[in-house]
Amino acid sequence: MPISELILPRTSDAMTEAILATWLVASDSQVSAGDVLAEVETEKAMVEVCAEGDGLFVAVVSAGATVEVGGVLAYVLSGSEIDDYKSGKLLLAGANQEKDAPAKQSAPIEPQVQMEQVSESAGVGKSITPTETAQGRPLVSSPLARKLAREAGLDLASIAPGSGPGGRLVRADIEMAISRKSHTHVTELTSRQKAMASAMVQSTNTIPHFSISRDIPLEALIDFREQLRRSELEPPSLSAFFVRALALAMQDVPASRVTWVPEGIATHPVSAIGLAVADGDFDLVVPVIRDAESKSLWKIGEEVHNLSNDVKNKRLKPESLQGAIGTISNLGMFGIDSLTPIIPPGQTFIIGIGRSRDRLVNQAGGLIVTETFMTVTLSGDHRVLTGLGGAKLLAQFSHVCENPILLLQQGAFNK
Repeated sequence: MPISELILPRTSDAMTEAILATWLVASDSQVSAGDVLAEVETEKAMVEVCAEGDGLFVAVVSAGATVEVGGVLAYVLSGSEIDDYKSGKLLLAGANQEKDAPAKQSAPIEPQVQMEQVSESAGVGKSITPTETAQGRPLVSSPLARKLAREAGLDLASIAPGSGPGGRLVRADIEMAISRKSHTHVTELTSRQKAMASAMVQSTNTIPHFSISRDIPLEALIDFREQLRRSELEPPSLSAFFVRALALAMQDVPASRVTWVPEGIATHPVSAIGLAVADGDFDLVVPVIRDAESKSLWKIGEEVHNLSNDVKNKRLKPESLQGAIGTISNLGMFGIDSLTPIIPPGQTFIIGIGRSRDRLVNQAGGLIVTETFMTVTLSGDHRVLTGLGGAKLLAQFSHVCENPILLLQQGAFNK
């Protein structure tokens, strides 16, 4: 049988490399299809890499190493390959070098960590026991945090506890400590930030953007959510409403379900909507919700909640970041009236949503009333989406928001 390669997956169109943060199983261990083998830090998030088959796992890349997309991280051997490898007949480049991989865990929810103290004067880390720490307790840190601390000559003991689970020191803690050392200090970009910057430059330089805006009345949607509460059907977040409304609008406007590819224009049968989620003050992650037109509001709300937690805990899987046709970026909760967002590479449009606010409206007969509304701006790729197509999509999105009973069609009460 051919040797199964565990390769670094591409999680975004702009991704070129990533850091192998940690192995979750020991090299030369038996694994099964679906087992989580490693955590990789990409430009978008910390993602998990899983085994695609059963066999003997052999790591060939060390934790902390930077790997190009498509690079081999490990092998999974099966059948006679295992005997050939153990007897020395089968040679694998780099095999048996990953000696610091942790023992296999039955439930790899949290990665194995090392206890380490960094000398501020020498900038070199050494393994120590918990009783040797300044605070009398172990210093728990990620491999990347230790690497950044060494390079900056920081004492991990002076930074602990960190902001990660259980007080774990993570990259953000080290970067914050470096920033505090000097207001003029320039922090080197992480691989994620470099890739994000490259993606934004690629988008603005290669995608012909156009932008259109529309004010959408919100009274009906606000009343609808209150009716659900009175009916003891606790409504999900507004993000879930917007995702489903956009998915239904995309079904009615086929011109919005296309993307630009090198071979031409790809048409997609169902929606795939990215939801921009802030990861701290500097990083933005865009997990994807698929086929929302066929899911209930509550199912979408559950997905939004779980994906947001995955972003926060850096547990997103590669497939959760791929394949979006369009994205929703909602900054209304931060008091922003409107925004003109940049299209992520590989997508066709992005919708920016501002806060709800009131205005006076002169109705027929001279009656002046107060109306609650929000401003929605669509940035589109003019190679595949015309201004008319974008206008139709915003009009249909507005129609669903103004008639929220449409959100409950197609068995939408099924949680």
